[in-house]
Amino acid sequence: MIRLICVVGYSFDVNQVPAHGVIQNLINGGAVLVGIACLAGLLISVAAWAIGSRAGNLGAAEFGRSGVVVALGAGLLLGLAPYLVNWAISTGQGVGTGC
Repeated sequence: MIRLICVVGYSFDVNQVPAHGVIQNLINGGAVLVGIACLAGLLISVAAWAIGSRAGNLGAAEFGRSGVVVALGAGLLLGLAPYLVNWAISTGQGVGTGC
């Protein structure tokens, strides 16, 4: 029978990370920029969808429709990202408690 021994361990301690505040500010700033890009993409896509539908240009309408879906999906992922990462970390820590 093979028995695994847990030798490696870690704990999340933000005080041990050098320049934690700077890194957190960069992540927050990047999230704001991505949110603005999602909003701009949504507005452009809605305009292309509306103008293409009104003018009878099916290519522009389809481009706008798919752009709306992509922009909304990206915004949804941007908002859910911290929760998904925290869920994955807590799930992984729950699995590793058998040692």
